[in-house]
Amino acid sequence: MRAALCVSLISKRTCKPISTDASWPSLQQWHSLNSSLDGALLAPLPPAAVCDNSRPQFNEARCSEVATQWSSSIFHSEDPVSVMYPNWQDDSCVPSELVDRDVGESCDTTSFPAYVANVINAEQVVEAIRFARETKVRTVVKGEGHDLLGRSTAPSSFSIWTRHIQGMAFNTAFVPQGCTDSLPETAITVAAGHLMGDVYAELKQRNLSFVGAAEPNVGLGGYLTGGGHGPLSAMYGLAVDNVLEMAVAMPQGDIVLANACQNENLFWAMRGGGGATFGVLLNATLRAFPIPPVSVSIVVFNSTSSNNTGFFDAATYFFSQLPELNDKGLIGYFDLQPSDANSTSSPMTFYGLMYMLSSSDDLHAAIDPVLAKLNVTKDVTLSVLNPQFPDFEVFRETVMVCAPVGMNYIAGSWLWDATALKNKTGFQHVEQVFASDWLQGAMVSGPGVHAKGTELNAASPAWRKTIVHMSK
Repeated sequence: MRAALCVSLISKRTCKPISTDASWPSLQQWHSLNSSLDGALLAPLPPAAVCDNSRPQFNEARCSEVATQWSSSIFHSEDPVSVMYPNWQDDSCVPSELVDRDVGESCDTTSFPAYVANVINAEQVVEAIRFARETKVRTVVKGEGHDLLGRSTAPSSFSIWTRHIQGMAFNTAFVPQGCTDSLPETAITVAAGHLMGDVYAELKQRNLSFVGAAEPNVGLGGYLTGGGHGPLSAMYGLAVDNVLEMAVAMPQGDIVLANACQNENLFWAMRGGGGATFGVLLNATLRAFPIPPVSVSIVVFNSTSSNNTGFFDAATYFFSQLPELNDKGLIGYFDLQPSDANSTSSPMTFYGLMYMLSSSDDLHAAIDPVLAKLNVTKDVTLSVLNPQFPDFEVFRETVMVCAPVGMNYIAGSWLWDATALKNKTGFQHVEQVFASDWLQGAMVSGPGVHAKGTELNAASPAWRKTIVHMSK
């Protein structure tokens, strides 16, 4: 019976239409949608289409300008179809001077969305969803285009672009709708199109901050629906642990409020269950917190030997100490990288931006004994800087800047708990495997994350015991 049912279900599957199919919406249907969106429907070319000399838009000077801006995340977030990592669009329309091909080589636009709804309000989102539901076209949602899994783009698709849904409202006594027994909290309601930097700046005027991404140009929608960790997570939890309410446009076309007291299943799923999976986020209400103090140590240790034996020993020891340091409140971002990526025997370097959201006395009491051990490790040189910052926000604005984008990137990541970090044999093996590569770590979990229950939201339960998020 189950086999027959499975065959029956598979036989009913159909592919989404593409622009060359007879079932693709007619031009008249697209015109009708444009009218219902008050002229907000776009049929944009990729920004590097100006590099294709077979097109009337070809402009060699403009192509050079696009190439100059290609590594900027703002450039891609302000474009309706471009995303941060062009491999998700098959590298099919990249500025010619950035790749090994001639100026004017053909730009294949079929790897991009064919039409974009440049929505500015909930009503337009609902209309775009209605059209997608009725025509069965493949639909994606793009906020800023940071998605490391490429879910904010698709070939021959219809894109709902939320970048221009704007607006923020601050509330010193927010209570989620229907939650009559909830205590009022200081919070900010943020529309889906805002960047992290917008929210940080708005709250800073009130001497407040929130659990947001380290990079200021990350957008709200994908960050929250992906779980969201940030530089304050160790103290306050993941970003989704601090969402009080969400407004969501649903596939059926209705707009709902989701919180702990209504649409609870949706509220659980939207907080970490995956971008553009259950609906289109319109806004989210987030807890706000007083800006904490900060104390900082920049820790750098280098190998002085090409075989890196001393470096591997030092790094293995350092990482084995992170569970205890994390319990004491230490937070950090760090890189392990070779000086020559083309050599498997190149001297390695560790760069760590380590900090505590408390006094420098607390920081030094925790980290100085570990640094003293590193300082006497054979074939390793250690340097430590302790820059001073008046508070966390000044620190964040100074050191947490936008990373370059525009290159091909497929991320691999691991959540390491205390057991993994204390497995010295396993850790040294990882170091040796990636000795000619680049590893990045974020120790942004901690007591604030670990204290939350695994059933609170759809974020991976592994976060509740994670110490370090490693990626490459």
